Amino acid sequence: MNFEPSRNTAYEDTVHCAGERVDGHRKGTAVKPRLVTLALATAALTAGLIVSAPASAVAATGETDQLPITGASSYLAAQISNGVISDYGLTLDTVMALDAMGVAGDVADSGLESVDQQPLNAADPWGVAKLIIAHIARGDEPSAAAVQLLTEATQSNGEIIGDKDTQTNFGQALGVIALNRLAATKPGNAQLATEAEAATSYLISLQCTNAPDSADNGGFTLHGGCDVEDPSVDPDSTGIVAQALLGVPDSAPSNTARTATTARSAGELAVKYLLNHRATNGGQNSRFAKVNANTTALAAGAYALADEKTALTTSHNYLRSLQYTCADSASLRSQLGAIAYRDKEESNLQVNPERADQLRRSTAQAAFALTGASYATYTRPATVNPDPVPVQCAAAPDNTDNTDNTDNTGAIVGGVIGGLVLLIAVVFAVAGPQLTQMGIIRL
Repeated sequence: MNFEPSRNTAYEDTVHCAGERVDGHRKGTAVKPRLVTLALATAALTAGLIVSAPASAVAATGETDQLPITGASSYLAAQISNGVISDYGLTLDTVMALDAMGVAGDVADSGLESVDQQPLNAADPWGVAKLIIAHIARGDEPSAAAVQLLTEATQSNGEIIGDKDTQTNFGQALGVIALNRLAATKPGNAQLATEAEAATSYLISLQCTNAPDSADNGGFTLHGGCDVEDPSVDPDSTGIVAQALLGVPDSAPSNTARTATTARSAGELAVKYLLNHRATNGGQNSRFAKVNANTTALAAGAYALADEKTALTTSHNYLRSLQYTCADSASLRSQLGAIAYRDKEESNLQVNPERADQLRRSTAQAAFALTGASYATYTRPATVNPDPVPVQCAAAPDNTDNTDNTDNTGAIVGGVIGGLVLLIAVVFAVAGPQLTQMGIIRL
């Protein structure tokens, strides 16, 4: 299996992207019952005309370019339910995102169960670490086989060994998170405490620290140790490593207390690296893939743990700017709630269907980050909405046939005029005699 890729908040059960309420009463005005009835009839007539207008005439009314964080849940849940996810690493990313949001619990359960049913791969202990994290975040007991595989892969020097061709610092960080979270749940287990400490210390040893004036200082490479002249210092690796180091529990067993202090210092230095590689639009600048949602999401988790509020806010704003919302064109609304990798049009599946897998991955990690969570500390809420959050929008804009729209608009204007003429006639027929007696009008 290839598995590689808190604060929990209660959210709304339903998202409405459009809709407004108008109160037509004026204060201090007495309205006769018969005139109230007439006004209501008029309002109903007018409302009917507006609803039947072309979408292009009303598309912008009441719409927003921002959804609640849980707006991504319907899209993510559908990816599991429809069986389109091709690997279990992405399945776990999706489960983690839904768990952090506290929604679509039934789908998340089925996704995690599908991963549990697969045989564990000794060549991929880092993927097994991600599986362990997902279970611990739910308050579950990870399988003994999974724990044994991870601990046996952890060497005496702390390096987590698997397939050398896929070994990365990203994977080592996942192992550190899993081991520290395991040790925290089993404070009497000396072996887990020792291995968590060793794995954490090994990860710290890989940090770039020998050139304080370098822009790469505090960062981590894709693989192994650091040479500050090596252009492989990587914001993605640094983001997940910073989460792993800052997430080492302060209440760790006594023999790891020293490591917890050292880990926080190293994690804070990694965050400084991330802060130095932010883009002006609030996203995180990846040396290899430009500014993108995944790199930004990983950094956001580190900013949350480091209490870097400004950086966290700008990261979230960048991620929200990539989410498909009710304000987008009709072709983009088909991906409503998803979060693009770098650009909404680039990830438009109606134009670039080959980007579907990339869109699933960016949405899973970005949605997780938008909850303010980190992989090192998040937990699934005690109460979870079993269903995803539905998203409702006004009619999508349709400007494909201007001639038809013009004709429809003319018909509607004629209908409005006709309706007003009818209304005037009704007013005179119903209220004319009363108004004449009151001296308001003269016939």
